[in-house]
Amino acid sequence: MQRLLITRPKRDSVSLAEKLIKIGVAPAVQPMLNVRILSKTVPELDNLQALLVTSANGLRAFSLKCPSRKIRVLSVGEASAEAAKNSGFSEIESADGDVNDLIELVRAKLSPENGILLHPAGTAVAGNLGGSLRKDGFDYRRLVLYEAQEIKEFQPSILDLLDCKGLWGVIFFSPRTAKIFEALLEKTKRDQAVANLDALCLSRNVGQVLRLNWKNIRTANKPNQCSLIETVESLRPFQS
Repeated sequence: MQRLLITRPKRDSVSLAEKLIKIGVAPAVQPMLNVRILSKTVPELDNLQALLVTSANGLRAFSLKCPSRKIRVLSVGEASAEAAKNSGFSEIESADGDVNDLIELVRAKLSPENGILLHPAGTAVAGNLGGSLRKDGFDYRRLVLYEAQEIKEFQPSILDLLDCKGLWGVIFFSPRTAKIFEALLEKTKRDQAVANLDALCLSRNVGQVLRLNWKNIRTANKPNQCSLIETVESLRPFQS
């Protein structure tokens, strides 16, 4: 049976792999990024209105450094909302989309005069969350708590799958991971392998950075994990 390659960081890949197995998809895992928690402390904020969560890694890093769980959480999607729930937070609302959807959720649910919006994040972020919210008068503060480091090479088992056509597709959640994957293919002289692969992308922004000649580039109907899994399930090449 051909496999579907997951390129998310290790902890997120494990969770996604479990969901794919439940719908009959055989996964393979090759993270494009390794997450390293930075040695920073969370400042005491007396007027904290809410946490804005754009990645599960940011939420987990914050949870390791701050014991309080009595904080309102607004998350970009269900994966980050699930991470918040698993970390012990209870007041959680999901935008069920991308950064633009999170901005709209903040505008609908929060008020600039009610306090600080804290965004636990990595050294690299996508979108303009802070700029948009500051224009609306919000006291937005980004707290960098982790670094996502690019991998330098594929695991030998993944090279074997590429060589023997053991994959039918690759899942991408961000433009950065898509770029890293293609760069590694070119580095190992396996860029022609994509002619037999579907690229399954979380959003159009992800698909637009792909340069190689993929068999198909497919995008989820909505920019969230649930919709991407539905896209995978609709293809069903793994049943053939």
